[in-house]
Amino acid sequence: LLHAFAGPIVATEAFGPLPEEILNAVRFHTTGRAGMSAMEKVIFSADYAEPGRKPFPGLEEARSLLNQDLNKGTLQILKNTVAYLSGQKEKIHRFTLEALQDLQGASQ
Repeated sequence: LLHAFAGPIVATEAFGPLPEEILNAVRFHTTGRAGMSAMEKVIFSADYAEPGRKPFPGLEEARSLLNQDLNKGTLQILKNTVAYLSGQKEKIHRFTLEALQDLQGASQ
């Protein structure tokens, strides 16, 4: 998770000032967050569903949903992530939980 939060600092040092939307897309690409912009959802989803990923349960369903609807696909990724981390007895970042609640509310 730390690389995501360090990313905007490194990007700004390497490329100079960048639009906040780009910095947020980098910052939240592993956790998501409530109120993600379309760009943030694309980067978050691409990190999860990129073609080089070794197959795992739920990946193909998420990819299929992403091809149909960015919000539905992003919501499925968040559900998959929370289910996986819960099953592993891992902590779930509050930004991920907030993103899940936000998109669940938007889909109702």
